[in-house]
Amino acid sequence: MAKVKTNEELLENAELQTKSFFTKHSKTIIGTFIAVLVIGMGIALWQLAWVKPFEREAQVALFKAQAAFESQTADYAALLVEFENVAANYESTPAGNEAHYYAAACALRTGDVEKASQNIEAFDEVDGEMGVAINALALVLKGDVAVEKQQLAEAAALYEEAAEAVNGYSAPLALMKAARVYNALGEVEKAQVALKKIVENYASSAQALEAQKMIR
Repeated sequence: MAKVKTNEELLENAELQTKSFFTKHSKTIIGTFIAVLVIGMGIALWQLAWVKPFEREAQVALFKAQAAFESQTADYAALLVEFENVAANYESTPAGNEAHYYAAACALRTGDVEKASQNIEAFDEVDGEMGVAINALALVLKGDVAVEKQQLAEAAALYEEAAEAVNGYSAPLALMKAARVYNALGEVEKAQVALKKIVENYASSAQALEAQKMIR
């Protein structure tokens, strides 16, 4: 299989620079955050006596694939198949649902935009407070898929929707991505609004310093 180009190789013009930004963040930072979140949920579920054996089995299958996903030598093509198998075999469980997210992330890493699109669309929103962060990050990944398809207006709308889930991680990430899309679309004022929201509301976030540099 041909090697996927690195972000540095893609930074040759403004449009591709925008694209590489989303690719980098959607497949590393978001994946790691979701992994930590899911592991925490899984531990809690494992300790509850009422959890069904089938659901426990699903969590174990997901954790195994997650561990491989987070390794530095991850084979994302193989993991795409593994996550899709978890999603198919445990379709009715939370783990099966979240496997769709990871499958989408793996597909993007291998350049399979269609598979990424199919899997992230198959991800169902999670109910309750725990679902707020997961659902927001899924919207961010949907935005990343839209960017890969050059559907920038749709991507901006998805990032804006994700930013409505007010928290210190996904909101500034989504706003920064929205700002870069708006700049690529030539909608500078909208980009500036998104950047100012980061600085004003998420000053301690990883995106705040970059946002300050981008504000005119």
